[in-house]
Amino acid sequence: MRLTLATLLCLMPVAANAQAFGLRADMSLNDLQVIEQNTVNSYWVDVPQPNENFDRYLVTATSAGVCTVIASNMNASSFIDLKQVLDPVLRRTYGEPTREHESASLWEGLQGPVEAIFLAAYPDGLLLSYSFPGAAECAAARSVVDATGL
Repeated sequence: MRLTLATLLCLMPVAANAQAFGLRADMSLNDLQVIEQNTVNSYWVDVPQPNENFDRYLVTATSAGVCTVIASNMNASSFIDLKQVLDPVLRRTYGEPTREHESASLWEGLQGPVEAIFLAAYPDGLLLSYSFPGAAECAAARSVVDATGL
């Protein structure tokens, strides 16, 4: 599996102005190119800087901004191989993961605009998730809204 230099650069946000596929925590829902709403505060979007290794992008956002960006690929021939290519790129940018497994790596407690990153290969897909400050509040707001409809 080969990655181009441009692909690698898209995966490596500059720490001072960290972005995930061109999305930042301070972006409002109006700033996003929403394809469709998924669930409460969750949207499938077109991102400003797509990466050739992912085919869908899911964003959770509130009125305060973007909380998480989850890139997924459900079409690769080998998700473990793709994870093994992407993992070193993330390590060069963010250091060693705080937790890892053969099929998943987690970076927590990051300093700067990105708080956490999760990369995981599953039998039927690959996920790369970036969490911005406020992701916990976003999840809490989502659960409150989801519970009110019951």
